[in-house]
Amino acid sequence: MNILFDLGHAAHVHLFRRMISVLQQNGHQVTVVSRDKPHVLALLDSYGIRHQCLSKPQKGLIALFMEWLLRTWKILRLHQKKQFDVAIGTSVSISYLSLFGHVVSINVQEDDDAVIPLHVLLAYPLSSFIVNPKLLQFKYFAKKRLLHNSLHEMAYLSTAVFTPDKEILHKYQLKPYQYLIVRKVKLDAHHDLGQSGLTTEHLNLLDAHASNLTILHSNEVGTQKIAVADMHHLLAFASLLITDSQTMAAEAACLATPVIQVSSFENKLSYIRHLRQLGFIQAFKPTQLDEFAQALFESLATSETEQCRAEKRQQINTIFPDFTEEFFSLLRDNNIVKLP
Repeated sequence: MNILFDLGHAAHVHLFRRMISVLQQNGHQVTVVSRDKPHVLALLDSYGIRHQCLSKPQKGLIALFMEWLLRTWKILRLHQKKQFDVAIGTSVSISYLSLFGHVVSINVQEDDDAVIPLHVLLAYPLSSFIVNPKLLQFKYFAKKRLLHNSLHEMAYLSTAVFTPDKEILHKYQLKPYQYLIVRKVKLDAHHDLGQSGLTTEHLNLLDAHASNLTILHSNEVGTQKIAVADMHHLLAFASLLITDSQTMAAEAACLATPVIQVSSFENKLSYIRHLRQLGFIQAFKPTQLDEFAQALFESLATSETEQCRAEKRQQINTIFPDFTEEFFSLLRDNNIVKLP
């Protein structure tokens, strides 16, 4: 079969790279299109995944809409040349291949419909299938939903596929559990409008409480001190992650790394809420400075053994199986792609 993957975010590279490899090994023709967003191209290149960059993110709703039109047009033109059978991704554009090209489009999402209403409006009516975690909340398009028991992050962080490498810490002159990571995101996606996260006040509190620890800062703009391919290894051995990112909060949870998330999304996403209920994430609204300070103080005062981390990671692997295997089971059960 001829299969298209549309990758527009760094997390999507991690999410789909094993899938791409397995499909290629099974004789399927795979085409990857990318988006020039921070870390996306670097990750694809680092994993040796050939790709064609179709667009670059723009600021503002009108500019984003124009980028979407351009990207969709380019994907439709590419389909005329390649004649895809299946399109997989998290984008709106692939759903229009179902309308104009009779392609089976599979939209893979772990955000609740209420959090991404514009995406739901533009993508889901035309998508052939919508792949979601069972814990996600939705009201419409129930017949299109293919539900799984996992999380996206378990495609690349389950114990079956990822073993943290302590040797990588030497590149950064770090020792296990003696540093923390601060990850701040731009919050410039369409569903991020009006949302907020870490502020200068949070960072000042951090500097005051964690003066004895090395603090690694990571963001979506500017020169990065952490190579993108090293991030999950560093995250696994960090004493704590402080972030306003949904994805990295979930990644830390899957690695059993303590995480404090500061975001106005704090209780809106089912998978984050579930990880919070399980005790893997502490989450606060940006206005909850006192609660944040208390959680920070307690987290820094608590030290976990490596054995304790390993047991917690095994626990989360028991709750959430390997996403790639779950996804391939859905493809087999619905006769979408032939796999052994």
